[in-house]
Amino acid sequence: MTQGSQLQRLVEVMDQLRSPGGCPWDAEQTHESLLKYLLEESYEFVDAVAAGNRVDMREELGDVLLQVYFHARMAEDHPTDPFSIEDVAKGIADNGCDRSQPAPGNCPGDGEENRWARGKNDQDCGY
Repeated sequence: MTQGSQLQRLVEVMDQLRSPGGCPWDAEQTHESLLKYLLEESYEFVDAVAAGNRVDMREELGDVLLQVYFHARMAEDHPTDPFSIEDVAKGIADNGCDRSQPAPGNCPGDGEENRWARGKNDQDCGY
């Protein structure tokens, strides 16, 4: 991430909140305790898209990003199988080419699934 990146700023804020002396509420959260917020924020984004409200879309997408990063930050602390937001991003980037929609003029024939759907179906767990 580039210096001054708002994503880097998010990383720093979450590190501070989750570190000793940070926010007690953030520190005590688990993946399970945060699931309701991830779902709620996702549905609020869907509602904003359906309403065509770009201001709300940006806000709700930020809330979804916070939830994704919160889960990834907690995952860093796992004692036997930690992973980071960088690992999550690498997985997306590595799978992106295989899952991307076909380019115009390069579409699969009738009855064929696109590469993204095939990639999703071939994996045990999706995005």
